[in-house]
Amino acid sequence: MVEERYVDPADRRRLYRASAILAVVGLALFIATLISVLQADGLSAADHPVHDWLMTTRSGAATAIMIFLAIFFGPIALPIIVLVVILVWGFAAKHAWRPILLASAMLAGVIISQIILHIVQRSRPPWTRCCSVRTRPFRSRPGTSWEPATSCWWVPT
Repeated sequence: MVEERYVDPADRRRLYRASAILAVVGLALFIATLISVLQADGLSAADHPVHDWLMTTRSGAATAIMIFLAIFFGPIALPIIVLVVILVWGFAAKHAWRPILLASAMLAGVIISQIILHIVQRSRPPWTRCCSVRTRPFRSRPGTSWEPATSCWWVPT
């Protein structure tokens, strides 16, 4: 089954022009960011101030939320979620091109991110270096005494 949609030729040219401009601008911004990160100046100069600010404002709850988001939207769970969505959508849809486009975009994103990871060489530190156990008092339930708790926190090198 093929979905037909009429688009006026003038509108089609405007859409193509807008998409080309957006692609060129996106590529230029990506290259500027990549060069900045590789040279450790420019945009990436904000790494240390942002890191210092995050260190002063961290909390156990925010750390737990960030760990959840990193796992849920990370390279393990997200492809599984997208695969399930694509399969359900593919069987339920009349047209297969949209789920295939989503799958292709997901696959391209994973491949490109792995290539960029090797170019930039800014991998995450090992778990044993980035997380440590720290005890701090917290009230587990209202009306109970203070108890020590453990939390994961960044150990700067």
